[in-house]
Amino acid sequence: MPLNSENLNLARALDLSTTNRVLVDSISASNPIDTYRLTVSRSSDLKLSLQGLKANADIQVIQDANGNGRIDDREVLTSSALKGVGLDSINVSLAAGTYFVQAYAGDKGATTGYSLNYSATALAACRRTPFSETVKIPMHLNSCQELSKRLT
Repeated sequence: MPLNSENLNLARALDLSTTNRVLVDSISASNPIDTYRLTVSRSSDLKLSLQGLKANADIQVIQDANGNGRIDDREVLTSSALKGVGLDSINVSLAAGTYFVQAYAGDKGATTGYSLNYSATALAACRRTPFSETVKIPMHLNSCQELSKRLT
C-alpha cells in the first residue's frame, strides 16, 4: 500500500459514461501515485485492471468515508498488489457514492507506464418474494425471471 500522503481532493475524474474505458499514464520515483475519482449513481460492479507494466505497480480502491481528503484506516476497500509486472485486477461491488482508484509503484522508485482498464456495470435490485433477501442483478438482465432462468 502506498503512503497516505496523496491528497484525494486532487484526483482526476474517471469517465464512466461508456463501458470498457482505457486510461494510459505512468508512475515514477517523482510521481509514485496516480489518483482517480469516480462516482457511481447506483450500486455497481467496478472492474479494474492494470497492465502493460515494465516495473511492479499496483492498484487499490478507496472510499474517503470521513471526507477529509486523505486515506485513513479502513478506507481502502480492496487492492491488488501482485509482485512483478503481471496483470493486477480488481472486481468489486460498490454502493452509490464517490470512490478513488490509485495506481502506485509496487516497489520504491519503480518507473513504468501502464494502461488502466475500467468499467462499471449498474446493478438492479430483484426481490423474488416479499420475505426474500434482495439479490443484485446486472442491468442487462430484463427481469427477476430472466435471472432465475440463468441461475437454473
